[in-house]
Amino acid sequence: KERLGKGDALQGFYQSIVDEGASMDEAQRYVAAYRQRYAQADEEETYLYDGAHEVLHILKERGYRLIAVSNKHGPTLRHSLARFHLEDCFEASLGAEEGLPRKPEREVFTQRLAHLLPGWEAGQFLRVGDTTADIDFAQTLGMDVCWASYGHGVADVCKALKPNYQLDSLW
Repeated sequence: KERLGKGDALQGFYQSIVDEGASMDEAQRYVAAYRQRYAQADEEETYLYDGAHEVLHILKERGYRLIAVSNKHGPTLRHSLARFHLEDCFEASLGAEEGLPRKPEREVFTQRLAHLLPGWEAGQFLRVGDTTADIDFAQTLGMDVCWASYGHGVADVCKALKPNYQLDSLW
């Protein structure tokens, strides 16, 4: 879980927990099985925090530009946003895609995000997230970061990274 929480790709995760003799085919079968199960689990177990619709719509109405940046598999992220009727809150959604950088890599910004808001520097953004991948991503780029303590991050580990702000509830 720690490796995934830091943004590792599934294939690398699999190869790190099995014998070195594991073949590429085995790793790919693992990834396919995981994604199939994850999509089902996402449907069954993913829920919105209280106030998510209201808070996101308030931010959008106040002129904030919101982009979802996640290490969740891209198709699953987009499906979740649609299922919860949140796609109109975000200008774009960037999930994990094969062969593309993922948080906390700075290339998520330089290769995947910067072109969406030309002329903006990383330091002009506020990253809100709940894991070390979010905090590390923001700090690597010189962004302010707000840790959402009510999310999935490990409190002691996230606090030790000294995010600029902390949210203890969505409201």
